[in-house]
Amino acid sequence: MKRAFLLIVLFVLAAMTGTYLKAADYDFKYQGLYYMIKSISIGIDYIEVSVVPERATPPYYSKGNEPTGVVTIPYKFSREVEGNTIHYVVKDIQKCTFFDCVGLTRVNISNGITSIKELAFANCKSMTQVNIPKSITQIKDSAFLECAGLNEVSVRWDTPLVINANVFENVDIKNVTLRIPEGKESVYKAAAVWKEFKIEEDMSSIVLVSSVTLDHNILDLNNVSVYKLNATVQPAHATCKTLEWKSSNEGVATVDDDGLLNIIARGTTVITASAIDGSNKSDSCTVHVHSIVANETIDGVNIWVANGQLYLTLLSPQTVDVYHMSGALFRTFSAPAGNTSLLLPEGCYIVRIANTITKIMVR
Repeated sequence: MKRAFLLIVLFVLAAMTGTYLKAADYDFKYQGLYYMIKSISIGIDYIEVSVVPERATPPYYSKGNEPTGVVTIPYKFSREVEGNTIHYVVKDIQKCTFFDCVGLTRVNISNGITSIKELAFANCKSMTQVNIPKSITQIKDSAFLECAGLNEVSVRWDTPLVINANVFENVDIKNVTLRIPEGKESVYKAAAVWKEFKIEEDMSSIVLVSSVTLDHNILDLNNVSVYKLNATVQPAHATCKTLEWKSSNEGVATVDDDGLLNIIARGTTVITASAIDGSNKSDSCTVHVHSIVANETIDGVNIWVANGQLYLTLLSPQTVDVYHMSGALFRTFSAPAGNTSLLLPEGCYIVRIANTITKIMVR
């Protein structure tokens, strides 16, 4: 309840300060798409949103703001608002969201989104492929009107979704390949509208994630305000490589949709990165935050800065890695037991010694 109350307060504050209300027709823009807030769920730490066009009336986008190329519509994502990490869930694709986006070539809709509204992709003449997940329970009239370039539609329902004939109005669907789940050809050949497509029991166009691997599974953090976890998603050609990041204890650390941790307090949290494509693949890292105060000794490792130098006190010989804040390695060296110092240029660095990681500032 405390988390939900905080979200409501943030929403009201953002509305008052204009953080959300960037325009009359949408609430915010994120990674090239526009969103409208639907609701804040009490007791649940996310805000429900719809994907919408930039403008509510034609023309739906100002010049240069139209989505182009390959677009993946996420089910979940997070972003920073007024210094706080806010989590969002995408419920639907609203009316005319991509209307007349002639530069759009391929669309991947993430599993979890439930509805495609009227004219959502109408007149996307260059769009050749669309992947529709199993979670979609509604496709409204003329959603794909005049999508003349469409040559492949991939769906995941075991039972074909009931749609009106005008969903694909003025699309030559008899020459469009419909990729369906294996063993379902007979039911699709008996389903209105879908039976008119070139049906293939071949999901090769939808490649599920086979593994998610984090670069660390255990972290011990000391005097670090932020830390970046990196995830590797396999295979490299997976259709949807978007991950959902979650922290089991946001009182200790939050995590955004890029794996960036914001350290809050001492304690332990488990950070989990999960594929959202229905493959159920994930990986986790247990993060122990020992200190958010500079120059404390953790597990016999003492790290501090003075007079432009990094100082270390170690109980045993260790390999020391010094990184720029960008993540680029600045220097690695072997330090003996006892006291060691290293002259560093002015700036901020991350020092890693085994599983102990510390952020330092050299002035």
